Amino acid sequence: MMAITAWINNYEEVAANALAECVRRDPAKATLFFCLFNLRFGRNSIAKKWFFEYVKTLNPNEIQQETAILLQAFLNGLFGTDKELENNVHNEIKGWIAELNADPNVSEELTDSYLKYITLLPPANKCEYATLSSTCSNYNQIKQSYADVSKYQKLIEVIDAMDVELEEQTETNYKSRVDAILMNLISNYDDEERELKDQETYFNYVISNDGRMDSANEQYNEYLKVREESFNIGKQMIKWAVYDDASQTDVQVKKFGLRNTKNWFQNAIEKWAQKLQENQPLDFSLTIDDWSCVSNGEDQNIQVENLREHYENNKFQMTYVNTPNILAIIIIVLSIGLVFITPYSLVATLVAGAFLAFNILRAQKAFPERVQKAVDQLNRCMVELADFKQYYGGEKEKKDILKSKIEYL
Repeated sequence: MMAITAWINNYEEVAANALAECVRRDPAKATLFFCLFNLRFGRNSIAKKWFFEYVKTLNPNEIQQETAILLQAFLNGLFGTDKELENNVHNEIKGWIAELNADPNVSEELTDSYLKYITLLPPANKCEYATLSSTCSNYNQIKQSYADVSKYQKLIEVIDAMDVELEEQTETNYKSRVDAILMNLISNYDDEERELKDQETYFNYVISNDGRMDSANEQYNEYLKVREESFNIGKQMIKWAVYDDASQTDVQVKKFGLRNTKNWFQNAIEKWAQKLQENQPLDFSLTIDDWSCVSNGEDQNIQVENLREHYENNKFQMTYVNTPNILAIIIIVLSIGLVFITPYSLVATLVAGAFLAFNILRAQKAFPERVQKAVDQLNRCMVELADFKQYYGGEKEKKDILKSKIEYL
């Protein structure tokens, strides 16, 4: 502020000294501020000089948070339609990206950043198969695969949100765009203001995860990792592309970030696809009553026939062999042995025999219903498995749609 005040009051020496001191203390932030300050007052040629001074301070492997402001300013057309400047900046950024790609460790880290984002992304849909949940021993695997494959749709929605018509940049809205960038510089990087924005981001994660605090905490922690004080330009662009919302980062900037990091994003999608393939359930262990099988979800007729055969082969044991019947037979045998000792044993024999006969008749009558109930339950399982396989196959094909959208955004 001293440099600005001295400059306004035409104290050239004081202004020069104050300017030199603020540049010495924080060259990146100082050159950034004076670039935008001169832009605000229409001194574009001076602003460009500050811009080039600012670029000289940058290291693509150690970018500061404030860099986001200047790049957003550039992308929002604050330097006008200077094609030479535009080409120079784009070439500089391409050089940064190439430098990051040349380091396999950095490239792998950035791919993993996108993979972590996909992993922590809330699913677009969740499966609820009532019959399978009680009969399939690997139902949790079904649920996880269903949720994971639905994320392709979620990612498509993220990309589609960037595919919008951009606001035309005119003289009438030029100053308002500069003011917005200046306010962003002043407020977004103030410690107090940032804390409030971080809290807002955290609560948004809680909402998007339907109140599941563990998932929200994981997403928030990953967000903080890509929003460190010092990081490579790739992380900044990933943050723009998928972590910032429209209130934090203009859609044009989000799109720019995605375009420059699309190779890492597509590599992450391929890794995600490989993970889906490894975790996809191909066989399903079903247990109905005392019958069990391993189905591939496409053998309904075979499994129904096996189920009926199981009941037919075990009809005697299912109908007659059970604890109450065994106890009744034991009582009958014992009471017959005691019939010559006490007449009361005859009563016990008659009661036990009547109970045994009643149980057998009831079991014979209930047996066909028991079989049909099991068959109906198996059929419901097969319908749900067919629905899962159809959904999974359809969602899995969206991977190519997603990659195409990313490529041509």
